[in-house]
Amino acid sequence: MLTDSYIDYISKVRRYSGRTCRIYADALAAFCRFCTRDAGGEAPGAAPGGGILSDGELLDNLIPSRLREYEVWLMDGRDGAGRLDARTVNLHLSVLSGFCRFLLREGHLQANPVRTVRRPSGRTGRSSTTRRRASCSARAGGRCGARTASR
Repeated sequence: MLTDSYIDYISKVRRYSGRTCRIYADALAAFCRFCTRDAGGEAPGAAPGGGILSDGELLDNLIPSRLREYEVWLMDGRDGAGRLDARTVNLHLSVLSGFCRFLLREGHLQANPVRTVRRPSGRTGRSSTTRRRASCSARAGGRCGARTASR
């Protein structure tokens, strides 16, 4: 199965950690569950993987319109499972983008359809200056921008 080949690739060739590989596998399984939800497929809470889609069905669903529907599904509550933060949705789209790049290299796709999907904004409502100060302060132990008297 293509998803298994991708997880094997990122584990052995790219040397991603076991935790990262599990996160990627879960994100791919979530996309597969999304693709089968209208066709009477697995329930949303089912275990990840398990051959939900054939390779051909998976490739058929890797189109920009379907990926945009997936993004909206994640943001709007995933069939009662709760809404996801924009950063988590971006993680799912990044996993799919990496998967599509892998499929391009393997000759299964002609282009990466995820590239045409606009990513949700992960803004927290703080200004960029406030975010920069908070980040700097955390790195410098609260001393960022502090002026020292030189006498």
